[in-house]
Amino acid sequence: MIRDEEDVLEETLRNHTRFCDEIFVLDGTEGEGQQVSECIARACAHVREYHRDSDSGLPLPLRDGARQFLLERARSLYGRGNWYALLHGDEIWAEDPRRFLSFMPAVCDAMRVRLYHFFPHTSQRDSWDFRPGSSIEQLATWYMLPSIAAEARIFYDDGDSNFDVNRHSRTVPKGVRLSQSECVVKQYNYRTPYQAARRAAQRTRDGWQTRHYSHLLGDDASFFCDSLERPDQPWEEAVPIGTGIATHVGERPLPVWGD
Repeated sequence: MIRDEEDVLEETLRNHTRFCDEIFVLDGTEGEGQQVSECIARACAHVREYHRDSDSGLPLPLRDGARQFLLERARSLYGRGNWYALLHGDEIWAEDPRRFLSFMPAVCDAMRVRLYHFFPHTSQRDSWDFRPGSSIEQLATWYMLPSIAAEARIFYDDGDSNFDVNRHSRTVPKGVRLSQSECVVKQYNYRTPYQAARRAAQRTRDGWQTRHYSHLLGDDASFFCDSLERPDQPWEEAVPIGTGIATHVGERPLPVWGD
């Protein structure tokens, strides 16, 4: 699922194609950016279908009905009994997630991952340069340590479990049994001041996670953070899976499973 990710979409799709057979895209981008993201998605050979939010036939803004719509589209072509990885347009696998599936308990249907939030640090204020073709992985080198909690990103589809279309932020169908893994997913919420301000305006308009983005409205200087734990930026409510500690990959590299 993507929205206003045309600046990193090609890079994230390139990452996902290393591990997935087919990709189904649901795009909530509006304005000129939508044409760009659609062009990028359709140019990717692994993208089986591309849809816009309005194609779902559900009330906008979409809730978990977005996930249900994608699941039903995949089922219509491939039936039941498949594994699905549900990611967003700003998320990148740090390593091959398939290697973890064989270690999942037999009683589990879905796998949680460690979600690391990368962000633009104040030390990068004078050097941040994300022009088309640049790599967000190479540019964003500060991240927030995840806490014990994690998010489910991969699930097995038995054909009977579904999402509640009116619920929000449940990343796997109802009733699936979860297992924790040490697989790492890197998330890049903010990439440019323009993109961050546009996301803040969109979230404010939709009334979702407004406190998460309110500090970005009309103030490019707030784009850079020295921590994700500030009095005027209550991340503990908006991003409950992290510690708020600013960490540099040069000082503390991301864990690689099996080391």
